[in-house]
Amino acid sequence: REALAICRTKAQESNLEIKIVRCEYNYDGGRLLIYFASESRVDFRDLVRDLARIFRTRIAMRQIGVRDEAKLLDGVGKCGRQLCCTSWLREFTPVSIRMAKNQQLPLNPEEISGVCGRLLCCLSYEDAHYKEQNKKMPKLGSEVITPQGVGRVRHLHPLKETVTVFLESNAIVEFTVDELLSTKSSSGNSCSTCERCTAKRRAGADEANARARRPRKEGGKRENTQRDNDNRRRRRRRDKK
Repeated sequence: REALAICRTKAQESNLEIKIVRCEYNYDGGRLLIYFASESRVDFRDLVRDLARIFRTRIAMRQIGVRDEAKLLDGVGKCGRQLCCTSWLREFTPVSIRMAKNQQLPLNPEEISGVCGRLLCCLSYEDAHYKEQNKKMPKLGSEVITPQGVGRVRHLHPLKETVTVFLESNAIVEFTVDELLSTKSSSGNSCSTCERCTAKRRAGADEANARARRPRKEGGKRENTQRDNDNRRRRRRRDKK
């Protein structure tokens, strides 16, 4: 602590725009390692000479980022627990605002930023799972067919695999993803007189339409092939004559 106070005082006297974060000696006291944070490159050669004269040891300066600064200083996160970077996290992974969108979190910087001022590292922990779950979900605001009629998706719950739907009857109901049928995906297979049937009946109609579109059986194909072969033989006989 004494070395840290002296280093900070000397940095202020040198008019350097740096923040001394931590000072530590190596095991034999032959080197003093100084961690500092700065937004730009700094010429600290004069500071190193002054500190070497005071401590009579070799001085090493190491510039760190805001995340490393939080890791060295330690603290408590928004969850009320010790910072992940201090307690167990060894490497920093890239974190993007897209991860917060995948989890439907508020995009307020104060809500999704850590003590370092950067996006929370924990946003990346479950991002892969949320991506996989979101593939099963309908789009927010899309029109879907439910067992209780047509409605629009209001909220998504990827972990529960459910959605909250605002129905045409002005009711708000939560359904599982398996109970829904998108009107856009089913429009190509819909019947001519749609009476807004339930998802199960509509799915049965789609299956019946799909069966009707299937090609003929192989027996019909064989008959057509045999007929074509007979026609070829007749043409050859005519050509020979």
